[in-house]
Amino acid sequence: KALKKSPDQRYASVQALADDVRRHLEHRPIAARADSAAYRARRFMRRHWLPLGATAVLMLVVIASATLVAAQARQTAREARATLAVKDFLFGLFTAVDPSEARGREVSARELLDRGRERVEADAHGDPALKAELRATLGRIYGQLGLYTQAVELQQHAIAALKSAGSTPLLLVRTEIEYAESLREQGDWKGASSAVSDAQQHLQGLPRAGVEEQIRVLSAKAKIEISRRDFAAAKGYADASVELGNASPVDLALQAESTWTKASAEWGLKSLDRAEADFREALRLLTLAKGPDSPRIGTLHGNLAMVMRSESNYAQALVEGETGLAIDQRALGPKHPTVANDHATLGLTHYHLGNYQQARELLEQAVDVQRSGVELDSPARAGFLINLGLVLIEIPDLDAAEKSFTESLRIWQGRYGSEFPGSLVARTGLGHVHLLQGRLDQAQAELGEVQASEMKRGARDDVSILYDLGELRRARHDPLAAVTLDREALQLARQNTGERSRYSAFAHHYLGLALRDSGDAVAAESELRAALAAFGYIPDAAHPWAATTRVELSRVLAQRPGTQDEVHHLLADALAIRERFFGADDPRTLDVRNELAVRSAY
Repeated sequence: KALKKSPDQRYASVQALADDVRRHLEHRPIAARADSAAYRARRFMRRHWLPLGATAVLMLVVIASATLVAAQARQTAREARATLAVKDFLFGLFTAVDPSEARGREVSARELLDRGRERVEADAHGDPALKAELRATLGRIYGQLGLYTQAVELQQHAIAALKSAGSTPLLLVRTEIEYAESLREQGDWKGASSAVSDAQQHLQGLPRAGVEEQIRVLSAKAKIEISRRDFAAAKGYADASVELGNASPVDLALQAESTWTKASAEWGLKSLDRAEADFREALRLLTLAKGPDSPRIGTLHGNLAMVMRSESNYAQALVEGETGLAIDQRALGPKHPTVANDHATLGLTHYHLGNYQQARELLEQAVDVQRSGVELDSPARAGFLINLGLVLIEIPDLDAAEKSFTESLRIWQGRYGSEFPGSLVARTGLGHVHLLQGRLDQAQAELGEVQASEMKRGARDDVSILYDLGELRRARHDPLAAVTLDREALQLARQNTGERSRYSAFAHHYLGLALRDSGDAVAAESELRAALAAFGYIPDAAHPWAATTRVELSRVLAQRPGTQDEVHHLLADALAIRERFFGADDPRTLDVRNELAVRSAY
């Protein structure tokens, strides 16, 4: 201003200039800028910044609060609409049980579920987010009923809708985990693994990933690896899930499930003591969380039966299996897949105890439940067919056993290839049947293929393939080669299951026969006596196969003088066992009775 050309525009005096300098130092408007409103405002704000700042903050709080209140009001309104929609949904669902509609007909849970699904699908104009939640919920219930095809379809739709909506991320994660479980139960392990990976990725993207969801993801990964028979990988995931649960307070039922999964992995790794301890801990936790009559409790008893069988404790396995079946039948009804699995578990225990007819009935019930459902090619059914084939060998009904193993092999091989463990077990069963039928070339090809696959994978845990190959060599009049194979089988059986076990007893038995055929009667006698001792896991060795061992031992002893009393005693015991298990008129019983009569005549 002081440098303006026109005198009228300059300061009138030095005092006027000094006044402007003073105003500038005091952050007040100066005369030189008096015509600028923005300038005066900035100067005012600079002088009064503290009260103006406080006022601004207060205004922001007011505006934010108003925005939050409005958002909460909208959320409350949405929840109210959702609640009303759910009430309408449930009311429409349960009108099916209204006497005027039901007309005396009993309406099943499945019918109600199907009705609900139809209503959800028919609602084209409803809230998409609510529709996705309902689909996810219905999918979960279908899965719990063992109706996995319907569950998968609903869960797929729910996941797609939740992704499009971009909301409720935790619901998306949980639905993806449940979807993975449905796919796993169907045998689609690749799809299940992909779904779990999606869930894990979405979980990591959340600002506060929940511990329980992390545990569910890890447990789901472990279960998939258990299905694939990769127990070491499963153990890693299961250990991590249990550690997370121990480090944070989580739902008891979830803690039980993760402990349960860890126990299953330990069983697969043959850590039987730890598996039993963890199964029992899972049972304790789940009983606290769900009560003693929960279907999951029934399944856990079945898993304990599995461990008991692995420990050759078949009497306790029978108790656990019967307990589990009773619980699940009450809670789930006779046609649920879990009940089918209970039948199979109990049937396998009866098979090991020598109760072949009971085992056959139970396993045929399990197969029938699977056949009546939609999962005709499920891994569960393939497993049931293997166990049924084993029982049919002992009935004996070799033609039916061959069909059972063939069908099982078709399922395993079609789904997972010829190298999958289930395929190998089914092929081993076929080889055993063909060996018993005298079709030695076919048996040789099948058993040799399994052995080559085992060697390729570096696996060495199947005792039966070794003594089956030994019996094949013996049938081809090569007892020395049979002795070598049977000794290897015995060593492996002792290593895997101990001396007093089914597999050690069989290995001793077959080794005794090979030694007898090779001309070494003394060693044969020793092995057959060892077989009877190994059968001691059953009181008094009262088992059909132990009866066969007694017969074979009596024949070896009969070649020596002074053994008549023991020969008579062995045959009498064998006769009593066969009468008990097969009946008095069974050809196997009659054979022993005739042989006893002949020996008594001497």
